[in-house]
Amino acid sequence: MARTISLHAGMGTQVVDFLSKYAELPAAGVVAGQSVASALDAVFGRHDPVINDIDIFRRVRIDSTIGMDMCNNTAARHRLTDVDLEAWRRWAEYDGMSRVLRMIDTYKIQSVSRAGLLNFVNCTAAHEDSLLTAPRILSGFDLNCVRVGVDLATRQLVWDRHFERFMATRQLEISMLHTPHHTFLRFGKKLAEIPGVYGDVEAAAEICAGIAQSSFLTKLESDRSISMRFGKKMHELAAGNEQHWSPYFDLNRQDYFQVELTRQEYRNGRTNASGRKWVERKGAPSDPQPGDGKEVTLWSFKPLGRLDSTIANRLHRLGGAVLTHGPQVVYEARRTKSSSTHLKRVALAAAFGSQKASYVALNLQWFDASYVEGQAIEDVGLKVDGFVRKHPGFGGLLMGLTLAEQYQTIKRVLQVCREYDGVESLGVLEMHCTAVELGRPEAMRALLDWDRVESAKPFEIVPMKLPALPAVFAGFKVRELVTSGELRREGRDMKHCVGGYRWAIQGNHARIVQIRRYTPGDKSEWSTVEFHDAKASRRGGSRATTKGAFGSRAKLVVSQHKGRFNEEPADSNKAVVLYLVASYGKSPLEIKLIQSGVAEALRRAAVSALSAAIAPMTALARYVKGGLKALNARRDAARVALKELKEYRAMMASGYEKMTQTAPVPHDDDDADLAL
Repeated sequence: MARTISLHAGMGTQVVDFLSKYAELPAAGVVAGQSVASALDAVFGRHDPVINDIDIFRRVRIDSTIGMDMCNNTAARHRLTDVDLEAWRRWAEYDGMSRVLRMIDTYKIQSVSRAGLLNFVNCTAAHEDSLLTAPRILSGFDLNCVRVGVDLATRQLVWDRHFERFMATRQLEISMLHTPHHTFLRFGKKLAEIPGVYGDVEAAAEICAGIAQSSFLTKLESDRSISMRFGKKMHELAAGNEQHWSPYFDLNRQDYFQVELTRQEYRNGRTNASGRKWVERKGAPSDPQPGDGKEVTLWSFKPLGRLDSTIANRLHRLGGAVLTHGPQVVYEARRTKSSSTHLKRVALAAAFGSQKASYVALNLQWFDASYVEGQAIEDVGLKVDGFVRKHPGFGGLLMGLTLAEQYQTIKRVLQVCREYDGVESLGVLEMHCTAVELGRPEAMRALLDWDRVESAKPFEIVPMKLPALPAVFAGFKVRELVTSGELRREGRDMKHCVGGYRWAIQGNHARIVQIRRYTPGDKSEWSTVEFHDAKASRRGGSRATTKGAFGSRAKLVVSQHKGRFNEEPADSNKAVVLYLVASYGKSPLEIKLIQSGVAEALRRAAVSALSAAIAPMTALARYVKGGLKALNARRDAARVALKELKEYRAMMASGYEKMTQTAPVPHDDDDADLAL
């Protein structure tokens, strides 16, 4: 591919026409990977095509013809000793890919088949009713040079930012990982066979070794959820490119032979179809071993050096995101930083480093200076931080972008939502969109169109036959919510999480009922109740609940009953729920008796409530009466005291008057002087 190629969607037609010379392509599905990149190279560039096979990704339904995930052999792979290692070796290249794709919620590989050059990868969407689109398929590819495809139904070319970078630089890079050792071998293969490309092999080795040793993948490997080992096909590739990996890894061989299960292992339930198990060979391959002679060999890489501790810590902090963003962390650590980049990083760290759970601060820790390329100012950081706080589902989708790219992506998302139907469509994108689709307004609009159609479809369930409410519940309305759109609206109106219960309903594990009494300006009698069928649960777990649940013989049990903001519902709403539980599945006569009982219970409850309301008033009246009595007694005592005081004053006045009348009056000077 020449660097001057400017990609556009219309190129898909020429790509399909070119690939049709090699094999007859189907009318539907997605053709993607190296064959499409080579076709672009041949049609619009200056290099000869490199076409080993043509990968066709197509959606299939999970049914008996596919079985239980042939490519993963999930049911038999919980323990290494129980694994059909021959099947493992056969599907090794697709096994890790499928498991990782489940983790990053894109799609699942059910099986693979081949017809000439056509390699059919049969997939299901991450969720049964979600979309399987070309961007979602590309998001699962590990190398940037193959993240391009064509939707065969529309003949539109689809690519992502990793492929654009490859087009501009011709530098081969790792975009994400399925299993690290497979990716490193594929990196060397592409580097050798694609003309005009270059790549940093040491960086690729550091990425694969670092992610293989990360705490997240180490835990997955210890749980037997994913394997770092590979079989004969990848070993042949390793043998042909030894000069590529030998400076960085040792190749370890592990041989296994098959023996019969012991009696104790049978008792412990470790049985399989063959009644045998695989045991690792401890001695040399030439040493005789017990068993029936059936053997399998697997290989794995062991790193020769130690990973830089700073990089190792960053990969550890990423958790599960190490699969998709680990390569970027390593590439950034190896990149030389400019002085201006350093200054922007320091300024942002000072502004956001002290904030608790700041999204911008986390990105700075993970991606360091690469995060501040472009417009990285505090105002932009505040807007990105505020948006992710309100809509945390977008946090993972925006990871890996620079701060400036995150801000532009948010503006693009908000613009699409404003043109569509506002806040509700923002919730749809937060729940269903992928990182690749966020970069394409047309992909977001297609997702919203799909969701509008899907959310109006009723779930594939038999609706509950809710009994009519008696007259005592006048004004109340009850309604079962049977579409995902209704669930989302209920969650939006009630400010709680019922919008995410679609899977429980579709699995027939729960039913959601809306309870309302509509009063202008008052939503205190709004509530949402989740029911489950106690009889179906007793019959044995989730499998039993898929048949017969919530029928006429169901026994409703309230799983939870919430008002707005997850608060306690009103007593009147609780009474409605009690009536629904008591009346569900009953005959008309039984319902009539229940209604009479409810009316009597409500009358008694009303009398009881009235008595309860009057009791405090009676107590208050008694208290006031006692207080008045005491006050009157004090008043009478005061009157008596006042009377006694008046009498005392009168007595004193009378005595004084008598004293003045009997005292002698002096008439001469001597007596006056004496008196004086």
